This record gives sequence, C-alpha cells and structure tokens, in this order.
Amino acid sequence: MKEQNPESERTCITRSALELLDSRENLNVDSCWQSCLTKLDSLGVNSLFYGFVTSKLEIERQGMTNACNFRTNHNPKWIDALGADNLIDIDLSAELIANESADVLWHDQAFWDIATPAQLEQSMLEDELGMGVGVTVQLQPFCSTPVMSGVGLCMLPISKKEFDSYWSLHRTEVLDLCHALDFSMRSLHATDFLCLSPRELEFLTMLAGGYSQKQIAGKWKRSPHTLEKHSLSCRRKLKAGNLEQAVYKAFVLGLIRP
Repeated sequence: MKEQNPESERTCITRSALELLDSRENLNVDSCWQSCLTKLDSLGVNSLFYGFVTSKLEIERQGMTNACNFRTNHNPKWIDALGADNLIDIDLSAELIANESADVLWHDQAFWDIATPAQLEQSMLEDELGMGVGVTVQLQPFCSTPVMSGVGLCMLPISKKEFDSYWSLHRTEVLDLCHALDFSMRSLHATDFLCLSPRELEFLTMLAGGYSQKQIAGKWKRSPHTLEKHSLSCRRKLKAGNLEQAVYKAFVLGLIRP
C-alpha cells in the first residue's frame, strides 16, 4: 500500500500557489478554500466541484457521489435539481476522469457522442443553469497514490468557441491553483475538511493498531453504545461503507499512523 507523501506533492506546486496556501490568513480549511476560489475567479473560473476517492471499488459499490469526499460552490439550483446524494452518480465527465481520461471539455461533441440518455438530460439541465462550458480534470491519478482527486471547473461568461483559446492561455495557472487546493484539502487541512474530531482520530488509530471496539470501550471506560456512535460518525465523515474501510481511508489520507 502506498502512503501519501505531502512533501513530494508540495514540490510540484509553484511558488506563487504555495505562497497562497502558506499565507497567514489560510490557517483553516475554509479560509484556504475561499482564497483559492477568489484566485480562480480572477482567472475566469466561475465555480468548481472538487473531490477525491480512495478506490475504484468504492465507486462501483457505493456510486460516485457516496464514494467521493467533495466540496463545491456550483449553482445551488444544480444541487437541488440533482439531489445532494446523487450529484455525480451519472456524470459522464466524472466517469471518464475516474478512468484516467485527459481533460474532459464539457462542450466537446465527441464527449457527448458516448453519453447515455440520462446523461444528455442532465447536460440540458446544466445548459439551462449556465453550466454548459467548462472542463473536468484529474489532479491525482490512482497510478501514483491510493487516492484519485479531480476538479470540475465551470467558466462564465464565456462561449464554447472562446473556451479553447482561454484554456490554452490559462490552463497551467488554473491547474496549478487546483493542485494547491487539492494539497490543502488532502494534506494541510484534511482533518478539518472531513470534520473528524480528535477523539474520532484516536478511535480510528486504535482500530488500525488492532484494538477491537470492545477493548477500546473498556480502555476508555465508555459504553459499547458510545463506541458505536463513534463508528457511525467516522464512516459517515469518511464516506466509508464499513468501519474497516474508514480505517483504510484514514490511513491512506495520512490522518492516522498506527
């Protein structure tokens, strides 16, 4: 099993993006998220969807949305229309990126030639909401780490004809900021991003070290019911199908060290 190496990831981010992450104002996940959004907005990115998964098997078993830890500032009407629990389950760009595709341009006709009727229907909804022009990009591939991350970038206002020249001009700078955002969410502020408490991290660490829930309950002098509440909370926050998967995700994300 490969572990995350935050320092090697950090060296791949340009100095300007690192300065953005390391500024004194970006001491928590919310301020860092907002700083990246502000900078991306200055480069023409209207909104984005950022997320990561730790296994393709998770996607097959749970569906893309339930397997993905994500954050977005896309149009709230898009979220309401699709449902928070189904946002990217049938999303063609997310499917292609998970399968190691290159940049997926939302308005590329070749992209839509392989779409299902449900995906085409979703596309029409997104066009109506002004989300027809944009790109989905894989930031971290499964081949290099146990984690795959990606981002969907919506561009407004810009026409489909204008996008190609825009992307050619700004792709490097935009993606550098997206990599910085990814590094922040998965490394600098992962615990805050996932909202895990110190007690929950201790619980997962002890499980990873071989303790059973019954043994942890005895060591903490807590009831089994209390431990079950910790278990459910960890599984929910880590988007894990079971407790073993929650421990695995916490480990590969560098949140715990047995």
